[in-house]
Amino acid sequence: MRGPLNIARPPQHRPVLFQAGASEDGKALAAATADAVFTLNPPTLAAAQDLYADYKRRVAAHERDPASLAVLPALAPIIGSTEAEARAKADLILELTPDRVALDLLSHRLGADLSDRDIDAPFEFDFVDATTFNQSQSGYASIRKLVENEKLSLREVYRAIVSRGFTVGTPEQIADGIEERFTQNAADGFILMAPSLPSGLDDFADHVVPELVARGLYRTTSEAETLRGNLLGA
Repeated sequence: MRGPLNIARPPQHRPVLFQAGASEDGKALAAATADAVFTLNPPTLAAAQDLYADYKRRVAAHERDPASLAVLPALAPIIGSTEAEARAKADLILELTPDRVALDLLSHRLGADLSDRDIDAPFEFDFVDATTFNQSQSGYASIRKLVENEKLSLREVYRAIVSRGFTVGTPEQIADGIEERFTQNAADGFILMAPSLPSGLDDFADHVVPELVARGLYRTTSEAETLRGNLLGA
């Protein structure tokens, strides 16, 4: 609209800006402009620390305080009273996933329409034009790396990339992983993505949150009056 906005400025002055994605362009955009970045959760602590450090270096290169960008990996917990029970839940989720949902996710990651493909057919890159690819660049790269030395079906590729994103275990094991990443410069927090609803959220709230509270890792009250303040302490 032309002229000044006819509503008062909010207490945090502007909305919190989130950026999603770990491609080179995505990381550059986050470093220059974002308050928080949503990333995939790397499979190892070392890989997570490298990604975290990369974001912080990029922020500093833009003459911003590295603490002004919160790095928030995805957390997809599958929780059981035992590790075996949690792994059985993970297997069941993959088994119950409709073929069309699996193909839709692969289509998004690859920037190619796979809806008419046989999900048990061999995975090939002949349906992907990497020169025009502009969908999920980091997702594309992860699939490319996965199939470099293996002959997999579309179903096997889907299950591999999805299961890699799961954090599977008991409440104590889930809390251990969160604590390790948070205290070892690998994450500033997490974005919870429950693989099953509502049970996944209920399990996390009922069993993991109390464990995090006991370890002093989870606030029970807000410390600031704005989202930015609670995310970044500013």
